[in-house]
Amino acid sequence: MSEDRLTKYLDYASNDWEKALELHSWNCALGASLHIAIQHFELMLRNACARELQTIFGNDWFNSLPPGNKPAIFSRVWFQSLINRAKECFWCCVSNHRKRRQPEIHEYLREEIISVQLRLKQQKRNPNNGPCVVAALSFGFWVALFSKALDREFYNAGLYRAIPNQPPGKKQRQKFHAKLERLKTLRNRIAHHEPLFHRNLEQAHKLILETSGYINTDAANWIAYHSKFDEIWKNPPDLSKDDLERLRKRQNDDTYFLV
Repeated sequence: MSEDRLTKYLDYASNDWEKALELHSWNCALGASLHIAIQHFELMLRNACARELQTIFGNDWFNSLPPGNKPAIFSRVWFQSLINRAKECFWCCVSNHRKRRQPEIHEYLREEIISVQLRLKQQKRNPNNGPCVVAALSFGFWVALFSKALDREFYNAGLYRAIPNQPPGKKQRQKFHAKLERLKTLRNRIAHHEPLFHRNLEQAHKLILETSGYINTDAANWIAYHSKFDEIWKNPPDLSKDDLERLRKRQNDDTYFLV
């Protein structure tokens, strides 16, 4: 382990390397327990969404998604778009900041699907096999389906049926999407082995179970029953009293997963 890697762990272990490594192991165990719960949730989410997308767009929904607001070729809007892109490129060169253009949401969905289908072709598998496409699409793809820009074409068209148990009220899609974004961040931080132990992971765990319950309450209860998170969370390494109090205060002050 490098010192850079262990900086945050050393900070909560009074610069004791042995205690820092114990914190690191605890962090790995916490991440593993949460990742199992997120894994179950992701399976639920993508299957529920795929089912409703089939209802809205047909069995080959991944080849039939709406194109979005792509300007008609040779129209005035198209020429204006071309001019705007040229301006963007010019100023990008002048400022020497070559930032990648963020794709429009419909374009992002298409790019994700095309990437998956190309990968399936390379593996000599059927790129139009629905279950294969669904299994290969990223968590980010399913999260993006609940974006505001897709409200009318997706959520209001029937995607809302994927979360039948969400509490009634205003801005349901917006609230659900915010929860998904938090879980996506958590999932990515776990996947990249980032420090998590100083965050309020108890709230994160509750968020996974809550959002799972929106899709299926029995499945959420099953995830909770098999989860090892609580046991790991309640048994941190043997830190000094001051270090443990400081850590618990940092965890309690964290509100990121309260959405």
